[in-house]
Amino acid sequence: MMIAICVVTPGCNDRPKDVLSDKEMIDLMADMQLAEGYADVAGSGRNYSSERFRLTEGVLAAHGVSRAQLDSTMLWYGKNIDDYNALFAGVDKELDKRRRTLLKDGGFPEEEEGVGLWPYSAHIVLSPLGDTDHIRFSILPGEDTAKGDLITWKLRFNAMSEASGLLGVDYTDGASSLISRNLNGNQKVELKLQTDSSKSVSRIFGVMRVRNANSLPLFVDSISLTRSPLDSSRYYTFHSQILLRPQVKSVKKDSVAVSSRDSISKETSKK
Repeated sequence: MMIAICVVTPGCNDRPKDVLSDKEMIDLMADMQLAEGYADVAGSGRNYSSERFRLTEGVLAAHGVSRAQLDSTMLWYGKNIDDYNALFAGVDKELDKRRRTLLKDGGFPEEEEGVGLWPYSAHIVLSPLGDTDHIRFSILPGEDTAKGDLITWKLRFNAMSEASGLLGVDYTDGASSLISRNLNGNQKVELKLQTDSSKSVSRIFGVMRVRNANSLPLFVDSISLTRSPLDSSRYYTFHSQILLRPQVKSVKKDSVAVSSRDSISKETSKK
């Protein structure tokens, strides 16, 4: 009877022997992220891939983990999504702990980060099963959002992939600001949108879509959406944004004027 209960009870079976523990994976993935960050700075052009590979192999060797063992562990986490989400929450916590320790030991004040706006899980799995090849969100800006705030959307793929990203805001006057990027072979993705200092934001939205379905499934973690106060020294450095202004069409006297961005016009007939 006890055997039957274990078979049907979630979590009763232990993870396989070749799968690393949560603690081992948290320490390993924290070092991996630090190594990748160093590779982003130290490696460039043709040297980037080799530098990243060298650092990755060095981290695995330091932890006594083989590439096959890491692959097996990631495959297990892919089948246990709750454990995967908990894993990277632990990685984020470990990295934050290390950052705070370094700042304290170096005598530096802690960094002021933007106000967090992301209301969903920081970890998502993009899979070919169903319509899950993209991340899409649309949220209200929050009461404290001010004119001219900088909106930053960040996330990280577990592997290099071709993706397209868009970040935008709607304003209360009917205008919109947009920025889009083609992200080729990037694991760490960051989109920044400078809101208009003369307009109030009514909505923040974004889409991140994987263009190569063969790269799925992909694990996405460290998702964040933040807003930072207006920095007047950088306000005019965001040249690639698009501002869509509402334009009023010329209409007949017996029609209601509507924005050209609307798809439906309302006609009122005189009685």
